[in-house]
Amino acid sequence: MSNSRFLRWKNSNPESYARALERRKKRYADDEVFAERRREAVRKSVRNKKKRGPKPLKPRLFPHPCTGEMIEHWSVGVCADFWGVSKRQIANLEAKGSIPINRHVTSSGRRWWPAAYAKWLKPFFDLRTSREISAKEFSRRVWDGWPEAVAFGIVPNLNAEVEDDNNGEGN
Repeated sequence: MSNSRFLRWKNSNPESYARALERRKKRYADDEVFAERRREAVRKSVRNKKKRGPKPLKPRLFPHPCTGEMIEHWSVGVCADFWGVSKRQIANLEAKGSIPINRHVTSSGRRWWPAAYAKWLKPFFDLRTSREISAKEFSRRVWDGWPEAVAFGIVPNLNAEVEDDNNGEGN
């Protein structure tokens, strides 16, 4: 074992180490400059802790691709927190086809979901995270409810095709 000389000395002379430690504590306790620097460091750390932390992301409004009406969207992080899953898990569920891909992607690559869609999926995710249903059952229930949710206007379908007014006939 390659301990440093200090560690070898500390382990072989515990009384001497204890005396040196007490002298060091006393020296720092009596030093006003050290005490002031320590107080300032504590003040700065308290100030920095208040500034740290994630900024709450505000919902954004994006136009519906077909109707043009403005719809409230939540970011991937807000949706992940709301559903109780990780951001990566959301991407995996979409890739596997377990949930419908119903999102807006900005030019910077950020993913945004309609708030109504996130709220509609919440009960399914609650069942899934409580392990009351399997992953297959989760997917089946989501896809069984999807057509109704879109048809009744509960969830805006961002992937809907724009209806052609002239029924596909050219001008």
